[in-house]
Amino acid sequence: MAQTLASGVVIPDPGDRISAAGVQEMRTLGASVDSGLSLAQAQVAQVDAQSRARDADLADQVAGMEGMTYVGAWESGTSYRINDVVTHGGDSWARLTAGDAGEPGTSPTDWGLVARKGDGGGFGQLTETEVVGLYDTVEPPPWSPPDPIDLGTAHLDTITEPGDYTQIFASRATKANGYPHDGEAGILSIRTWNVGNAYVIATFTPWRRAAMAKRTLYSTGWQEWFGVDGNTIR
Repeated sequence: MAQTLASGVVIPDPGDRISAAGVQEMRTLGASVDSGLSLAQAQVAQVDAQSRARDADLADQVAGMEGMTYVGAWESGTSYRINDVVTHGGDSWARLTAGDAGEPGTSPTDWGLVARKGDGGGFGQLTETEVVGLYDTVEPPPWSPPDPIDLGTAHLDTITEPGDYTQIFASRATKANGYPHDGEAGILSIRTWNVGNAYVIATFTPWRRAAMAKRTLYSTGWQEWFGVDGNTIR
């Protein structure tokens, strides 16, 4: 005998005869069950898609918190995570949003500049030989004394700055101008010690003879010129 469920649905026993109306009712019931199953499957798929999207967003956020990660040169169509770093056009760029949209340098909402390309200076443009040469020992140029300062018509008592001076005109080299000999041009060398006490040493060497003379300036004034033999030059 057929059984009737609490919901009112009749389940026939094997051998029972089912009327055309009963068959149609069963078909309607099956279609309703199929529709319910399809709706349930669609809802499950929607929930799964939402869950996957949340997982992907969470992964991008976690990647962003972990810091920047270099992933190589930028490639169009590649999906990047937040804080992925690429090189493009010689510059370095960090991804600001997850996805594959935007090109570094043209899409400021998707990419942020990390480092700009250098100007080509420094070691980057040097050959290996040139780089090695930077560390070679360079000999300084040979030292040469500065050119002597022309004394002109100055009185030698006024010359107290350290240095070498020259007098090329014998007519200007007079005792009236403070020279040790009349008519003897030459080179005057000034050296100082204890400048606060005005201690100056002057040495004069004539051009034409070995008659070097020396005198000293103290706080009380210049001494007389004396020769290499220690005698005062009159």
